[in-house]
Amino acid sequence: MVMFSRSAILACVAFPVVMACAQPGPVVGWGDNFSGQSSPPSGSFLQVAGGLDHSVGIRADGTIATWGVITDVPSGLFKFVDANDGHQPFCVGIRTDGTLASWGVPVMGAINLPLGSFMSLALGDNHGIGIRDDGTLVGWGRNDDGQASPPSGTFIAVAASGLFSFGVRTDGTLAAWGNPAFGVLNVPSGTFTAVGAGQQAGLALRTDGSLATWGAGFLTMGVPSGSFTDIGIGAATGYALRTDGTLAGWGFNQSGQANVPPGTYRDVAGGWAHGLAIVPAPASALLVAAGMLISRRKRS
Repeated sequence: MVMFSRSAILACVAFPVVMACAQPGPVVGWGDNFSGQSSPPSGSFLQVAGGLDHSVGIRADGTIATWGVITDVPSGLFKFVDANDGHQPFCVGIRTDGTLASWGVPVMGAINLPLGSFMSLALGDNHGIGIRDDGTLVGWGRNDDGQASPPSGTFIAVAASGLFSFGVRTDGTLAAWGNPAFGVLNVPSGTFTAVGAGQQAGLALRTDGSLATWGAGFLTMGVPSGSFTDIGIGAATGYALRTDGTLAGWGFNQSGQANVPPGTYRDVAGGWAHGLAIVPAPASALLVAAGMLISRRKRS
């Protein structure tokens, strides 16, 4: 099965004629489920994200679905979404025109969103980091440790936790800013394609497909070897998608969040203590989904 990067998925959502490459499919959840955050609704999804006690996804037609403590959804079509990991739950998404929208609790990280057009974003406890269309970064929300004050330059990926943030520059190197506790700002050298932020550590996917962790805690222990295509991260649990589509999970496992399900997937995401993955739809369903989105766009 061919895997696609998160940037390729974004391109497919933005241009529905080639949306088939995003392989929308049903979502599987596992781990902590005290608010229903790991019990996704039925239907096919393009992208998912998990927070502390809520989860969010973009359906195959571009609309939003939420489950857990957040049940309201914004109108319109979206190409990317994330959920925060704080006790005051909210989500921020990127509409297909590139603008930002938020819903949930109207706290610091969910209000005063920057204007302009964005291609990706990441939410921490109460702050956000966005990648503008030109690759530059902008932060908003809580910033008492500098976690919402990103460096200059251009980036391809970002991640955020409570008091720190990470980014992958366009040359593949890692950058970190915010609170230096646990050594989280001491990022590894080399080149990377993706990065995630946990409670006390970071996880990144190297360009050769291997994994790197830094910081402290369970996330840095028992890291699997091999070649991977995607990563997800919880508070202290890591997830990685192998090249054959199977999942690897490690780290803190009190709620079963490291017990990844069997099967093959094309995308993985982590919440605070739960995980989510998308099962690729059969090829025959992809053209149907693409037609639905094109039709919906014509009606909008």
